[in-house]
Amino acid sequence: MRALTIIACAAATNVSAQIAHAQSPDAAPVNAPRADSLYVTGHWDSGFVSGPGGEVEWLSAFSPRSAIVAGGGSNSRGGASWTYGRFGSLTRRSHAILMATGDLGFSIVDTVRAPYVKYGGTITIPMPGRFYVEADAQSVHANHGATQVVKAGTSFAGLRHTMLNVAVHQSTLAGTSGGRWRYVSARADVTRGRFGVATGFTTGAKVPESRSSVLEVIAQTAEEWFTTLSVGSRRFDTIYGFEAIRQPGGRVGRLVISLRVPLAPRSPEGSEPHE
Repeated sequence: MRALTIIACAAATNVSAQIAHAQSPDAAPVNAPRADSLYVTGHWDSGFVSGPGGEVEWLSAFSPRSAIVAGGGSNSRGGASWTYGRFGSLTRRSHAILMATGDLGFSIVDTVRAPYVKYGGTITIPMPGRFYVEADAQSVHANHGATQVVKAGTSFAGLRHTMLNVAVHQSTLAGTSGGRWRYVSARADVTRGRFGVATGFTTGAKVPESRSSVLEVIAQTAEEWFTTLSVGSRRFDTIYGFEAIRQPGGRVGRLVISLRVPLAPRSPEGSEPHE
């Protein structure tokens, strides 16, 4: 089951929370049905634009195979900001792991306020030989624009303490200036006891200046590389990370700290109980 935990963590390949999602409900559906947890994430962007952001999510298991996620967050970058509430559900079946989430709130760009909506779903399927395949789709509406992102990927957990993931992404920007961009991502996670290290990158076609950097960030389709360090303890898990994101106007560096606080007793080893 630990391999499934790692694959779920590796499933999100280029989120700004490569870090947060490494242990968040969004990226770790396998953990979802096991115990209630609180996830607190904060980040700071610095570069040609800068600004802070944060999220709080509560994951609550209501059956051995299902859980709900509730929370919200607020982010700002340059003259843009977006604030939202989140609700989602996670289900583990015998042959698949299913996840669906939705965000609803508002965005402000240069004092202009507009609705913010983001929704999507993911399916992860275990395969023979300790391989896993994943399909993901999401839609984002913000700043009076919209973008859709689809992703297909595979992961391999056949190496000791290691998970490898590769994926292909396609991002489509709606509207008169719309277009399509394809990205390829790769990620490696290594875990040993209470410690874990992850590193990876996303690369693809250069994004034109006309594309909304706000949608780029929210939809998680920017070129980037990242590295994270996770440390577990009896009381909580901590993930420290750095991400370098390529935007049309330049590069942005992002520092992220994410805490996962179990709301149920841990096993003596500091991990969730096994089935």
